[in-house]
Amino acid sequence: MVFSDPLFVFFFIPIFLLFFYATTRLKNALLTKLVIVFFSLAFYGWWKVEYLSIILISIAFNYIVHIAILRSADSHRNKIFFVTLGITGNLLALGYYKYYNFFIESLDFMFGFDIQTFSIILPLAISFFTFQQIAFLCDTYSGKTGQGHFIDYIIFVCFFPQLIAGPIVHHSNMMPQFANNFRDWSNYSFQNIKKYLVVGIALFCVGLFKKVIIADNLSQVVGPVFDAYAAGDVLSTTETWLGVLAYTSQIYFDFSGYSDMAAALAFMVGIRLPRNFFSPYKASSIVDFWRRWHITLSNFLRDYLYIPLGGNRGGPARRHLNLMITMLLGGLWHGASVVFIAWGALHGSALVVCHLWTQHAPATARRLLDHGGGWLITMLVVIMGWVLFRAADLDTAWSMLHSMFVGADAWGLQTAGGWPPLAILLILLSGVIAVCFPNTVEIFGDQDVFIADEKTPRPSPSVGDRPRAFGVTIHVPPFALNARWAAVIGCLAFFYVVYVSRIGAHNEFIYFQF
Repeated sequence: MVFSDPLFVFFFIPIFLLFFYATTRLKNALLTKLVIVFFSLAFYGWWKVEYLSIILISIAFNYIVHIAILRSADSHRNKIFFVTLGITGNLLALGYYKYYNFFIESLDFMFGFDIQTFSIILPLAISFFTFQQIAFLCDTYSGKTGQGHFIDYIIFVCFFPQLIAGPIVHHSNMMPQFANNFRDWSNYSFQNIKKYLVVGIALFCVGLFKKVIIADNLSQVVGPVFDAYAAGDVLSTTETWLGVLAYTSQIYFDFSGYSDMAAALAFMVGIRLPRNFFSPYKASSIVDFWRRWHITLSNFLRDYLYIPLGGNRGGPARRHLNLMITMLLGGLWHGASVVFIAWGALHGSALVVCHLWTQHAPATARRLLDHGGGWLITMLVVIMGWVLFRAADLDTAWSMLHSMFVGADAWGLQTAGGWPPLAILLILLSGVIAVCFPNTVEIFGDQDVFIADEKTPRPSPSVGDRPRAFGVTIHVPPFALNARWAAVIGCLAFFYVVYVSRIGAHNEFIYFQF
């Protein structure tokens, strides 16, 4: 089920909230948690009910391993055995469903084998809930977790607002909320419920607008351009740039919209999720970009891959090698394809160059990038990366990049029927919104919607919030319970209703495929 689906918006959410708040009136914590579990599993099983067994087996396996590690506190050997067993079991499941055919096809290509591949359907969210549980087992081994209630752990893994595409939540942020929120029923006083619902609905409408009105409309521009290159055609430089810029905005508003809606749905029941976006297209360097884009994934890669590999210990060469390994595996996490590995390699190389520049470039040279140069270079790297991310294969990506940077036709629009002016206008407006408008963390900052995570400090406003390339930031007042904001949210909801009544369809989120 998709957050933007009218069935979800007009039926699933109201029914869930009705049952949830009915149980809070009974002041029965177990019953309230069971409502969350039931609706989360129903949400997951809506796509393929038979795949419920996969996530349930994964939950049971990891919780049993968690208990085994805790009970082996006096035996270091046993702790190593159980944590190794748990991580191996998770990676084997992920490897089979997501990487088996890729591995076999790679062997066939390199060595001429003729090994048969299987028709394997990738279970929804397997990358997300696998990463969350690996982190949980690692922290259990390190003594950072105690024995939590099994039902709290189930909710931690399958809580439907963040289950399918994140954010990748950490047990230290979420399980205390599930364990403690329903012990003090004053959390669900009438005044608090009013705030949860009003603020949650407002933030949900903002995310819905990003997804349906911006991202889904941009997808109608993106598809024909990338499909043409996948079929072997070559478009003009202008058309290629328009298609790539459209995808640059589409993936931003698609994933940012999902993250907003996820946080909104959780807040509707008094649960706070970590922020996952902070205006990444305002970043002045590729390092800054990864502090802002998919923040929870960046945190996971840092804490459970980069640091265990040695981090910045062992000298600059080792640090850069660790960065490359981390980004290559981060690219592979997104998909079993060479293009994702190439995307990770591009970002890893850019991070290494960025660190080398920061450490060794003279101050006069670094100042050259202060007035928009750093932002421009960062966006060029990010845009080239999105070509790899979206292209069907490396040949397609190379053909597109060649047209963008080497193509001779810089102005022509050769596509049959031309480009509708509204499509070009939407590309421009979406870019302005991403670069010049405040983000939802800033707009809803006074409402305490997101977890304040000390591990992800807010980027410096002087660097990212006001890109010197433009020297302008459009002011939007913080969200408040007033008539002006009610009118704005009403308009956003109206646009959604009109759009779905006219189109009658919904697109899946891009990150559903991961």
